Formats: sequence, structure tokens, C-alpha cells
Amino acid sequence: MADVATRLRTHLVTDSAIAALVGENVHQGNVPQSIDGDYIWFGRSGVESLRVLAAGAIDPLAVRFDVEAISHDLDRCQQIASAIRTRCDAYRGTFADTTVQGIFVEDHSDDYIPRGVFSDDGPHVAAMNVEIF
Repeated sequence: MADVATRLRTHLVTDSAIAALVGENVHQGNVPQSIDGDYIWFGRSGVESLRVLAAGAIDPLAVRFDVEAISHDLDRCQQIASAIRTRCDAYRGTFADTTVQGIFVEDHSDDYIPRGVFSDDGPHVAAMNVEIF
């Protein structure tokens, strides 16, 4: 059975609207230096477990990810971010090899420091927080 992060990547690359913008350029953690073009970066930012005193922690209730749409073109960056929000926010249903109860997308505040870019003079970044239940 796949990890939630693997399922998120699968969900993004198999969505036709998102794939039309970035193809398979969806990366967790590290982005290859050789990447050319637009891409999505994501990293796990938190896990909320359901805790029951008699049983301890049970499978995660929710997993949060920082998700970044990245492009050298500002308009294209915003298109990618819009596609992520449109196709993922308030989504419920098939999620790779399982079913998700809900995905919710929120924009990051202005004090968020992008992590998916590899240079200070790099591309535009639209940063979001994605929570998966």
C-alpha cells in the first residue's frame, strides 16, 4: 500500500488539467538541478494522528503538505496554482490506490519561505498548504 505522499504525487500527475501544465514534473523533497520548465514541489509539513488511550496512535487522521507551483513565468505559475486549487480543494474520492475523505487547499501567508526552488534568483513560486484527511 502506498504512502500518502506517493498517493498525492499520483493524484497530481494523473489529473489531466495539472498534467497539461507540468507533465510528470512533480517532486517530493528534492528537485533535480537539471529540471527544465515548470514543476510542482511538495514536502510533508505535519501529521495529525487520532489517539485513543486504550489503543495508542491509530493511522493518521490528516497529513499536511507544503505544495509549491513553480515557473519562470508569473502567469504560468498562477495557472499551475489555480489548477491545483481547482482540482484538489474540497476533493473527495479516489486517491491512487485508496479513497480520500477530503483534500483541502489553503494559500500560505506572505511570511512562508519557499523550499522547492534551488536558487535565490529563481522562478516565481505560488505556495499552498494541502491537508489530506
